[in-house]
Amino acid sequence: MSLPYHSSTSLLPPPPPQSSSSSTSLLGHFKSPLFLTTIGSTIPTQVQWSTTKGSTTNPSPKQDLYVSSGPRITMFKNVPSLSSTSPTKMEASRKYTFPVPVTSFTLRSGDGLILAGGEKGMIRVVNGVTKTTIRTFESNKVKSDVTSTCWTDDGKIILAGGDNGEGVWGNVITGTMGKWKIGEGTVRGMKTGKWSSDTSDSPLPGFITGSGDGVVRVWSLGNGPNPTPTCIMSKTFSNPISFISRSPNSKITLVGSGTSAYVLDSSLRVVGTSTGNSKTITSGSLSTIDGADYVITGTQGGQIKAYDAGSMSLVSTTRYGSGIVGIDVESGGGWRICVALQEGVTVVKERKREQGKGGEEGRKGKRKVKRGGTYGYFVRGMNEGNDDGAFEVKVDKKPKLTAVTKAVKSFQYGKALTTALRTRNVKEVTAVTEELWARDGLTTAVAGRTTEEVEEIFQFVCRYVGHPGYGRTVGKLAEKTIEVYGEEKGEDIREGFRRVREKVREGIKEAVDAGGVMGEIQCRRGV
Repeated sequence: MSLPYHSSTSLLPPPPPQSSSSSTSLLGHFKSPLFLTTIGSTIPTQVQWSTTKGSTTNPSPKQDLYVSSGPRITMFKNVPSLSSTSPTKMEASRKYTFPVPVTSFTLRSGDGLILAGGEKGMIRVVNGVTKTTIRTFESNKVKSDVTSTCWTDDGKIILAGGDNGEGVWGNVITGTMGKWKIGEGTVRGMKTGKWSSDTSDSPLPGFITGSGDGVVRVWSLGNGPNPTPTCIMSKTFSNPISFISRSPNSKITLVGSGTSAYVLDSSLRVVGTSTGNSKTITSGSLSTIDGADYVITGTQGGQIKAYDAGSMSLVSTTRYGSGIVGIDVESGGGWRICVALQEGVTVVKERKREQGKGGEEGRKGKRKVKRGGTYGYFVRGMNEGNDDGAFEVKVDKKPKLTAVTKAVKSFQYGKALTTALRTRNVKEVTAVTEELWARDGLTTAVAGRTTEEVEEIFQFVCRYVGHPGYGRTVGKLAEKTIEVYGEEKGEDIREGFRRVREKVREGIKEAVDAGGVMGEIQCRRGV
């Protein structure tokens, strides 16, 4: 039974046109979709390519694609090459169904065993050919959703991490299992490799993990029936770890944290950092394309970027209309890329090969000359970056209006004065008072107030009526208040007027005293 097929025009907007420059068209060489498909009604959680050996009649290796979504892992066996410019309908070769949604899976190299982790602590090893369950690592030791899975290099030990920061190891042969503490927060990513430690002269085999506390840790497994992992080195980042990617034969590791992706060497030293992302990086792949290492990242905003892994210079950018869930590039030249989107669509694209050519020469091919008057000519160079020292024109955004300004512009004078008074900022209140005085709206702003709101005016007037810088404007506010509420008989209003009069007298006395002092000083100076 095949998964439902949809055309590229109805579900997915095409990526923006790519520049004709070879330095910015790596992703642009992934042309028309090989296939588009929806995976059930749930969001895909992971995509992964797998290489299998060819037959005696056709010894070329085959590329299989696995996609997880909900409680199912779907396999597309021997994904064919692109035969035309239109999307090809793909048939699902096998479907593996589990009792709970699958949140992470890893394929064992060589024999197709599937390690699947899911909600409620599900950890199972399934035969990819017969679909039978070989081992089930489910007990009271696993108390959280499994978010990361991994095989050791020898294929005997499985490793898993949960959303509570705990890790689980299991022996596929004996069925024994145990757990250990990885860190705080959700575990995102587990990869095996060899690592250079300060305590060892030669690289040590082990595995790397990333967790929600922003710490990347490298672990070594002990020997014997209970190989409890031991942390041999770690590195801390400022944001939670979102993914970890590592090529099988590579000495570098790609780690996602916040809006950046970091390339680490075997000693966890940062040797490269991606920049320019405004959204959180959700997935990434450290891939070898035409013999060169590339970093490919996807964000919540649907943007995919490709960087040169050596210099971390931006090579290409493309965008989709939905957030990126997973990315994987097939091994053996990187001719096809698979992208899983949050809207439930999985896209596979292939780079066009020239007949009889391969590698870098086949990837470039012949470029068509863009003729004037065409859409391709109009958008040429749109993805080119600015040269060093180029003048960049920016349009300043309009300043955001404050609540006081909005009230004045909408002729809500009473609201404007009340809002200004409650900021307790004398400059704000005096500015509003002057504006309302000029608009002949100060009487309107003062009128219609409750006793508590009139008290706010009295408190402000009493505090600043004698101020040499603001006294004149505050006097205008006091004058209008007395004019509006002078006939009121309430005790609170009369008490407020009494305090204002006392403050005015004090202010006049201070001004007279200050004038006498200044006159004496001027006399002594002979002015």
